[in-house]
Amino acid sequence: MNIDLAPTILTWADVAVPYGMQGKPLQQLLKGDKSNWREEFFYEHSYDATPAYIPKSVGVVTPSWKYIRYYNGISSKNNVAYEELFDVSSDPKEKNNMVREREQRGRLDSYRKKVMSYEQQLKGF
Repeated sequence: MNIDLAPTILTWADVAVPYGMQGKPLQQLLKGDKSNWREEFFYEHSYDATPAYIPKSVGVVTPSWKYIRYYNGISSKNNVAYEELFDVSSDPKEKNNMVREREQRGRLDSYRKKVMSYEQQLKGF
């Protein structure tokens, strides 16, 4: 991921990676060691410029699932325009939004909590 480039370069330059910098140095992967590597990632799109309006959004992506929350203006849990939940392992083209499926309620709640946790961790960065 591109968030890993800066920590990788800093590590090669023998410079400490600053606190709060997202991403991980890629040296571990380049050596073939995949242990303790990320299982998921958080993303956010916070720019909603005109004319190509794309709503502000946040999400959590894992190898099997993708959760996206789109905001209506200001980002807050009370201002959610809509959500998407996809089983990307069986629906790689993301055609079946599973947000309204009752059997996915627990998973949906889990991803909502993950998003809130990431937003809290990254507040101010």
